[in-house]
Amino acid sequence: RARPPESAGRADVVPERGGGGPEARRLARGVRDRWGTTASALAGDGRAIRRAAAEALSSPSAGVTLDDGGGGVTLTVDGEWIGQWPSRTALVADLATELTLAGSGWAGLERPERADLAARIRALAERCPVCDAATTVSEDTVDSCCGPTAVVAVTCPGCAARLAEFDPSPAAFAPGR
Repeated sequence: RARPPESAGRADVVPERGGGGPEARRLARGVRDRWGTTASALAGDGRAIRRAAAEALSSPSAGVTLDDGGGGVTLTVDGEWIGQWPSRTALVADLATELTLAGSGWAGLERPERADLAARIRALAERCPVCDAATTVSEDTVDSCCGPTAVVAVTCPGCAARLAEFDPSPAAFAPGR
């Protein structure tokens, strides 16, 4: 099992006020500040988002395409599907993670591991990376291929963006648990 990069390790996800419960986990201030600054620089700038995606994928930005249709945003490079996010805000958050942690051992992780860790970091966002409103964590039901599914959702009421959805398991790191 791969370990998170050193700069995104346990030292950067700390319990708030000494509490150890999963609901008290948050990014360390330095990482949170760098992540927020990077996300703000990307928010609302489609070219900056495409450049950041190209950098994260080591591809030329001319081949990066974003499609905001279909209930989320899809990223392709030269027509090849790369990933889908619940919103452009979620993509901005993940790209901010990629850029913030780029100088660490982050690049040594496989893409699925980075995507999983980026989603967890996104779920820790106390403020929206696009509009800076406070995020909310709630239980919701979404339609999936197999019918209605219960999820824990991290959303921004300020810009109505969904940042993350997770299975509401009692796992130690599940958001909202």
